[in-house]
Amino acid sequence: MNTAKSKIVGRTSNSEPDYRSILELVDAFLLVNSLDQLSELWGRLARISGVQGAIFALSRAAPDPETSSFEIITFGVESGWANSYRLLQMSAQDPVVQASLYTGQPMTWAQAARLAIRHGSKAWRGSQFRKLALEAGLRHGVIYGRRSSYSPNLTAITALTTGDKPPTRRQCTLSSHLLPHLNEILPRSGFHQAPDLSRCEMEVLKWCAVGKSNLEIAKILNIAERTVKFHLRNIYRKLECDNRAQALSKALRIGLVSPS
Repeated sequence: MNTAKSKIVGRTSNSEPDYRSILELVDAFLLVNSLDQLSELWGRLARISGVQGAIFALSRAAPDPETSSFEIITFGVESGWANSYRLLQMSAQDPVVQASLYTGQPMTWAQAARLAIRHGSKAWRGSQFRKLALEAGLRHGVIYGRRSSYSPNLTAITALTTGDKPPTRRQCTLSSHLLPHLNEILPRSGFHQAPDLSRCEMEVLKWCAVGKSNLEIAKILNIAERTVKFHLRNIYRKLECDNRAQALSKALRIGLVSPS
């Protein structure tokens, strides 16, 4: 599939989206870093878009499957569905989610379902996740999913539901502009726990952030250079990075260090 040409298509609607409102919402999205802020933002989004509910999901992969995690936050969606989806880890078997990750583009649930069927999703019609979704009134909506820019091990999924009716063309246009920005919210540090660095690791990271070399950090902290390297290896492991540049970039994004 040529993802560059894919677009979400909805039923006809006479009203056009208010692009000033879109820009204001995008600006607001950039500041959201807590559940309270997200809740307030959802109210604004619902008023402007007319959608019935929103689903924010975050999957964190880990080498040990036992330590992998899945978080889900919903608004205007039946809580029983969210609990079942979380407990049964349905994102891994949800063809709509998998299709959205495959394309990397916002799309309607119907488009995602057709793509999943085309690529051989045999369990689509009788799947448990679909049965639960229909029981909760989750028939139509739009979805966007991608691996997070905050960490390669984080995958974020954002969906807006329009209930029993397919999304209008206006709602699809709004979603194409807004979903990629909404999808960057949940991976932020306000929604998942930052890595637990030791006091010594934080000291080393702080001096790395101002451009000090391993030898300079060793002299400042009055420790051996090999000890600095030991702390750096632990930092890379906890931040899930391979080198100093990646570690500093991520530490800045999640607020472990301040810009110098």
